[in-house]
Amino acid sequence: MTHFEAILFDLDGTLVDSEAIHFETNDRLLSLYGHHYSPQLKRECMGVPVRVWIPKLVKKFSIPESPEILITKRKKIFASLVKKKLTLTDGAIQLLNSITVPIGLGTSAEKTYMDWVLKKFDMKNYFRGIVGPDDVKHRKPNPEVYITLAKRLNATPSSCLVIEDAPSGIEAAKSAGATCWALRGQYVTDGMLSDSDRIFESLSDVQRVLVKYS
Repeated sequence: MTHFEAILFDLDGTLVDSEAIHFETNDRLLSLYGHHYSPQLKRECMGVPVRVWIPKLVKKFSIPESPEILITKRKKIFASLVKKKLTLTDGAIQLLNSITVPIGLGTSAEKTYMDWVLKKFDMKNYFRGIVGPDDVKHRKPNPEVYITLAKRLNATPSSCLVIEDAPSGIEAAKSAGATCWALRGQYVTDGMLSDSDRIFESLSDVQRVLVKYS
C-alpha cells in the first residue's frame, strides 16, 4: 500500500467549518441589494477567489456599485460572522495529531484571515510548511500552490496526499500529480468531487483510512 511522504491540507471547508459562514456572508451582502445567495451560486463560487466571482455577481444582478465596494463590504460582514461562529471541522485536531509524516497547509485564504484562524485554534505548529496566495503567482485551480508546498516539505507532489473540499482545490492537487481525497460538504455534489481519488464524509473517516497508509 502506498506510503505518503507528506500530507497537505486545504483550510476553508476542510480544517475549519467555514462554508456555512461564507454562505451567510454572501447572502447578507446580496440582501443589501434586494437579492439572495442560492446553493447553486455557492457551488459555482466554491473555491474561487472572491476577486474573481464578485464581479460576476455584480454583472449578474446589475448591482449599481463597483466590485471593490462589494469586496470591502463582504470583508466586514465575514469578519463579524467568523469571530462569532467559526469552529474547527469535526475531527480536525485528532487527525492532525495522528499524522506522523510532514504536514503542509495550502490555501487561497487571505493571509490576515489565515493567520487569525491558525492563532485562534492554535494550529500553526502542526504545519511544516504553509503556502498562501501571497506565496504563488497563480491560485487554485492552478497546481502551483501544491507544487510549491510539496517542495517546501522536501517531497515530490506525486508522493503527497492532499485533503480538499472544493473542485478547484481537487483540480489543483490532481494537476500537481498528488493523490487527492475529498471531504464532502453540504454545498457540493458527488459530481463536483468526482476527480478526487476518494470521497469521505468526515475527517474522522479520513483518519481511520489513513492509518492503513502509515
